[in-house]
Amino acid sequence: MRFQGMFQSARARVTFSWAFIALLMSCGQKSVITQRVGEPNYVCCAPYDATVAFLSHDESFADGGVRTAIANKDIKPNAMAVSPVDDAIIVAGSISNSSGRAFIFPPAETSQRRDMVVVRYKADGTADAAFGGASTGMAEIKVRVGNTDVDSRAYQVATLPDGGVVVAGSYGNVTTVGNGAGDYAGMIVARLAADGRAVSTFGSGGMTQIPCAGGGAYPAGVIISGNKILVGGTCNDSSGASRMVLQSIDASSGVAANPVMAATGTGAYAMLAVPGKIYVAGYQVSSTSGALGSQPALKTPAIVRFNEDGTLDSAFGSGGLVAKSFGNGDGLVTALSKSLDGRVAAVVSSSSDSGRLQTIVWAVSGSGATANDCSAEAQHSESIVPYAAQRVAGNQLLVGGPVDANGSGLAVTAFMLGTNSTDCSSAVVWKTAAGDRGFQTFSADGQYEFVRAFALTSEKKLLVAGPSYQKSSSDRAISVVRFKVK
Repeated sequence: MRFQGMFQSARARVTFSWAFIALLMSCGQKSVITQRVGEPNYVCCAPYDATVAFLSHDESFADGGVRTAIANKDIKPNAMAVSPVDDAIIVAGSISNSSGRAFIFPPAETSQRRDMVVVRYKADGTADAAFGGASTGMAEIKVRVGNTDVDSRAYQVATLPDGGVVVAGSYGNVTTVGNGAGDYAGMIVARLAADGRAVSTFGSGGMTQIPCAGGGAYPAGVIISGNKILVGGTCNDSSGASRMVLQSIDASSGVAANPVMAATGTGAYAMLAVPGKIYVAGYQVSSTSGALGSQPALKTPAIVRFNEDGTLDSAFGSGGLVAKSFGNGDGLVTALSKSLDGRVAAVVSSSSDSGRLQTIVWAVSGSGATANDCSAEAQHSESIVPYAAQRVAGNQLLVGGPVDANGSGLAVTAFMLGTNSTDCSSAVVWKTAAGDRGFQTFSADGQYEFVRAFALTSEKKLLVAGPSYQKSSSDRAISVVRFKVK
């Protein structure tokens, strides 16, 4: 599970389940329509509370939002992209049977094998029934090792100029289901045509497997660069140590080049491409042990930069790597964005001495010299985990995450990214530095709605997607809501 074993000092306060976010409006307004295959539609309501307003709910989108579920199926969305052809919404994740499973919150990872899944919605939020060939609007992808179907989960998705889809995920060993990072034998990259069918000329049956010598496979991002598919992520080496990795794959044939590995003890959760450079970010294991002494070594937010040809950029930081601590606890980079002054804005979640998780935007200079970087922290009385971020309206960076210990609500705040590369007072600024009043919040009522991904439409509206949990059911579904950005 992502973030499993991290933020030891904050674990009592925040549950690191698959991300999160209540996205519903008040019952007096239009609400998310829940659509189950084979069952009647029904409406779920939630109160809305905002002291500040970065977003306004777009009620023209699918009657307020869409929730897609299949009876006795457990669907977990992890990533989202928008098609450049028709603004269609592509959501990728994993699916398994949930029949007979008792509901618990947060839902635990079980021994059930999962398969990768891709769901396509039209721009107005209605399901694209033609996608996938089964009249469901979704394409299930099974990964085989030898003659055995193995556990697989899609974590990243990108779209091609022709409307096609590229999905990056992790696959497990034949004998185990991936409940922990070490259970994943390698990364998997699949290519689908615009109609959701596998591109048979890509790899083997539309897929390319990328084994990791020591398991621990997790793709942090997938980027289309010309005729190359670039995947940044984490692989354990033969000794079992985690290492950031950049993998290049031919977009036509699916042939993978040799991966480029970063320093031992690094791991990735975010990826960004800018002209001539590729950033992969997450953490570096430090030499300092946890606050209680018996805890594992702490993780420090870290960024690795590669050249366009895939080689490590030795001019950035130390040997291509920059790491910086923002407190006495665990920390990592959860998202990346390009700033306006040549810096890279890294969204950091870091635990403090009090156990509260801090939300920080770290503006890293082009040289990687920490003496020239800047940062700003968004203050909230509760822990916020910034899983999703999206730059909008030029220099505004929206950051979202769960607002309480159960992860049952969305908090959104904004940072302003400046244009002055020498002045930290304007390089990155928390937009509304007024305590909890600097956050817009949405709360769930009767169900759990979480965020997993942000995406921007061609009309510059913000899409938010994530898993949805019903208290009365063991099923987990996909929710997508659209907002107007103020």
